[in-house]
Amino acid sequence: MNFNTTAVGVLVCGLLASNAFAQTLPVVQTGNISVDNGTDTQFLTVNWWPNGQKNIGLLQFDLSAYASFSGTATLNLFHQWNDGNALGQNAVFNLYQNTSAWDSSIDDWTERPSYEPTPAATLTISDSNTYLWRSVDVTAAVSSWTSGAMTNYGFTLERVDQGNPFIYFVADAEHPDTGESLRPTLTLVTAPIPEPETYALMLAGLGLLGLAQRRRKQKAVA
Repeated sequence: MNFNTTAVGVLVCGLLASNAFAQTLPVVQTGNISVDNGTDTQFLTVNWWPNGQKNIGLLQFDLSAYASFSGTATLNLFHQWNDGNALGQNAVFNLYQNTSAWDSSIDDWTERPSYEPTPAATLTISDSNTYLWRSVDVTAAVSSWTSGAMTNYGFTLERVDQGNPFIYFVADAEHPDTGESLRPTLTLVTAPIPEPETYALMLAGLGLLGLAQRRRKQKAVA
């Protein structure tokens, strides 16, 4: 009797992968404020002004349905366009976890939320392309929120490199060239705990793998 170990291995991996579940969450509120208290509800510009002032972006997602989280989390931002000379490469943005509540109607720099000093994630743009999605792994932040280690007040998005021109990420659906499909999203890929039947099939598959290995060794010795 011949055992196809590759096929069995694929079966076991397939059983694990079949339990993966992906869900994309829409942003529930966004904000964009500058040092001079200017606002922009259409875009997250998140840049430095030539005179040294800056904008920051705010984002928050509803994770109340997740009592705990085991998997990967990816923040997706739509890069609409670049201002000025259209050179957007080598732009670096940090995402910080907010430590205080905020409201999307905020329009005062002094009322912006506080945040952790250490960034939860960093987004680096190394090209000058526009009208595409930019993604960054925020698994650690989401895990801390769903586990209760931190309260979910969302993110502060801040540009680090202090370069120009402005890079515009879509925030809300008010701009005529954008829509809700281009608003920030959070993609969660979770791996639910396998049911008992799945464990049984996995163990059976591993048993077949072990048996196949023993038979191969016996044939090699003979």
